[in-house]
Amino acid sequence: AFSKICKIHKGDVPFTAKAIMDSFAELKGGITPVSCDEFEENLLSGEVYHIGGGNSGLRVLLLAIEEQLRKDYEKNYRVHVDWPDLYSIEDIQLEHVMPQELTDSWKEELGPESGDIHESLLHTLGNLTLTRNNQKISNSSFAEKRNIYEKELLIILNQTICENNSWGKDEISARTKMLWMPPKPFTVKR
Repeated sequence: AFSKICKIHKGDVPFTAKAIMDSFAELKGGITPVSCDEFEENLLSGEVYHIGGGNSGLRVLLLAIEEQLRKDYEKNYRVHVDWPDLYSIEDIQLEHVMPQELTDSWKEELGPESGDIHESLLHTLGNLTLTRNNQKISNSSFAEKRNIYEKELLIILNQTICENNSWGKDEISARTKMLWMPPKPFTVKR
């Protein structure tokens, strides 16, 4: 199943909600059968993290989004960049920007609604990225994480985080929409 998701990433299979859904279904633990619309809704709400694939599927999904962002960057700026091959970097990991464990510094950063924000946005696409430093920064403050992400700027997913001075409900929601709804050819076909 992982190789099937890799085919989506490499463009051998069209990047559609159905293709991703079918691939997640074959991952360990499977996926609860849902329609493409429900899958997309679950992806945007964070529920896809729990219905199958977990880190493996989401990591490859983020790699596919990264690849498309790189292509868009080169096309828009009419430059060629010698990007590192993220598939050859074995230690690239899925990272929650707002961490899974809500620390005091994060509670302060998120404000009085920190518990609700954490519960509703933790596993959304906008709160996830790729990094080589997951263990090093796991529960660090946003400022500390942003400093690490700035050193990984060849990962465009991290650039979209570093553009922010804070990380909360509005930033996570905006990034979720931006990552899932970029320009063609990355739109979801039904």
